[in-house]
Amino acid sequence: MKRLTYVLLFCASLAPFAVRAETWPERLKSLTDREVLAGAVTLVADKEKVLEVAASGWADIAAQRPMAPDAVFWIASQTKGITGAALMMLVDEGKVSLDDPITKYIPKLKDLWVTEKMEGDRLTVVKTKTPVTVRQVMSHTGGFQFLSPLEQKIDDMPLREKMSVYALTPLAAEPGTKYQYSNIGINIAGYIIEVASGMPYEAFMRTRLFEPLGMADTTFWLTAEQEARLAKNYRPSADRSRLEQCPVGFVSYPFTDREKRYAEPGGGLFSTAHDVARFCRMLLNGGTHEGKRLLSEDAVRALGTKQTGDLPNAYGLGFEVYGGGFKHGGAQGTHMMIDTRNGLVLVYLIQHAGYIWEKDAHAAPGQFLEMSAQQHGAKK
Repeated sequence: MKRLTYVLLFCASLAPFAVRAETWPERLKSLTDREVLAGAVTLVADKEKVLEVAASGWADIAAQRPMAPDAVFWIASQTKGITGAALMMLVDEGKVSLDDPITKYIPKLKDLWVTEKMEGDRLTVVKTKTPVTVRQVMSHTGGFQFLSPLEQKIDDMPLREKMSVYALTPLAAEPGTKYQYSNIGINIAGYIIEVASGMPYEAFMRTRLFEPLGMADTTFWLTAEQEARLAKNYRPSADRSRLEQCPVGFVSYPFTDREKRYAEPGGGLFSTAHDVARFCRMLLNGGTHEGKRLLSEDAVRALGTKQTGDLPNAYGLGFEVYGGGFKHGGAQGTHMMIDTRNGLVLVYLIQHAGYIWEKDAHAAPGQFLEMSAQQHGAKK
C-alpha cells in the first residue's frame, strides 16, 4: 500500500510538467512568426455560436498594420459555393430544375462545339452529342474550359456579354464525360439565376442571401472603408528569404470600381471571417438562420452530395465533397468548411499567392481542421 501511495504522489508531482497539446491559435502564430504566412484570420463555430476566432500576423507588412478579426479578403472561388446556394433557392421555388438543359434559360448556348483534337495551331471541333444540364455546370462536368480566351480578368465583362463569348468557345470535353474545373460553368449558373429570378445576379445575391444573413461585408465591390481593412496579398520572394507584396492577378483594380468591374459568380466576392461563417452556419443548420428558413434541407443536402456520377472527382453543387462534409477554397488560400461529422464550421482566410506549392502553407488548412475538430468537435 505504501508503494502505491509513493507512485501516486510521484505521478502527481510530475503533472505540472506534462506536455500540453498545442492549440490552433498557437500553431497559427508560429506560421506567421516564421513568415510562412503574412497574416491570417481563422474562425471556428458550431450551429449556435462562434467558438473561437484567431487573428495573427500582418494585414499589411510595410505599414505594420496587424491582422484583425474584421479584415477583408478576396475569397475567390468560395464564391462558387455561395452561387450554388443561391441557385438552389430557385430550385426550391420550382423556377429551376437541375436536370434542365441550360438552353432552356440561355438559348444562345444551343449550338456548342467540343474540341476533338489539336495539331499545332490547327483546332478541330465537332458538335456536342448531348445537351449541357444545370447540374453539370454546377458540378464542373459540363465540359467547359476554365475561362474563355477573351477573359483577361474574371470581372472584366458583364454576365450577358460572357454568354455570347461562351457560345463561341469550344468545350474541352463532351458534356458529362469529364470533370473540368470551370469558372465558365459557374458563370452560366449565375446567369441562369438572373433569367429565372428576373433580377440581376448581384441583386439576387444581396437581397436573398447577404442581407438576410447579415453579411454586411460580403460584396463584389469594396467601399473605401472596406478597402482600408483589406488584407494585402503576398508571395515568397525569389530567394524564399521573405514575403513580398504582389497584386491579385485574376481581378481588376481598383476593387471599388463599379463602372468597369462586374460581378463574377465563379470567383468575385470579398468577405470577412464572420460573414463567411454566417453563410456556412446556415448550411450546417440545414438551411435555417436565426429561425428563418432560406434553403430546404434537401437543397442543402444536394449542395454537399457528390454530383459527378462515376467520375472520380467528388464535387457537389459549387462545393467539394469530402468524408466529413463539404468545403471550398479560393485562389489565394482561403477556405470554408462545413464539417458535418463534427458539427463545426471552419473559416480560414489568408491572401497568399502560390501557397499550394509551399509545404507548410498548403498543409495549414488541414491542420486547422484536424486540431479544431479535436478541441471543439462533437463528442461521439
